Amino acid sequence: MGLRCQFLRWIILTLAWMGAIGKALAVEDSVEVAGVRFATLRAPEGSTDNWWEMDIELEARPIADRTGRLTPPIRVEALLGYERPIAGGERRWEFFRSSVELVGLGAGRWHVRFYLPPEIVRRDGLAGGPKFWEVALAGEGMVTGRSSSGMAPALADEIVRRSFREKIAAEGPINDGVLQPQSMTPFWLAYPRATSTSVRRDAWK
Repeated sequence: MGLRCQFLRWIILTLAWMGAIGKALAVEDSVEVAGVRFATLRAPEGSTDNWWEMDIELEARPIADRTGRLTPPIRVEALLGYERPIAGGERRWEFFRSSVELVGLGAGRWHVRFYLPPEIVRRDGLAGGPKFWEVALAGEGMVTGRSSSGMAPALADEIVRRSFREKIAAEGPINDGVLQPQSMTPFWLAYPRATSTSVRRDAWK
């Protein structure tokens, strides 16, 4: 009888502990990648050149009692890697990285977009998604867990993903500034309803 009571007590305490954990998680802001799409499209204002677009859809869940129901600022990083043809029938790897800081996100779906310019589209024959890509999220005091929606299938293997990150760190700086956030491109006024607002650190000089 004593062992049974102890077992029941253990179950009750475990359930109470799990409930407390659930409540703790419920009061944290969360942002996750809901999907990523790639496309080539012409810029506004009648341009005849195609840009390459990476459209990241985010799902935001700010805590209910936060003033204004807005998450804290969040940083979104876009990381890309693919092979391109070069002279002599050879191929060469290119790695790109870019980031943007968002003012904050209200509850629901929001979009963050990055672009490669027409010169790169023509040079590399870009169409569709690259073989390797990842979206990394970071924000103070919020849940930004990694999910399969935030990376290419080729990065599902942890060893491959680690190698990709090392390549980005080593070779990405060569192309810094080429992959551009939406606010720095001709698309800066496109998609006004679902586009999140970015922080401009250069606004105060």
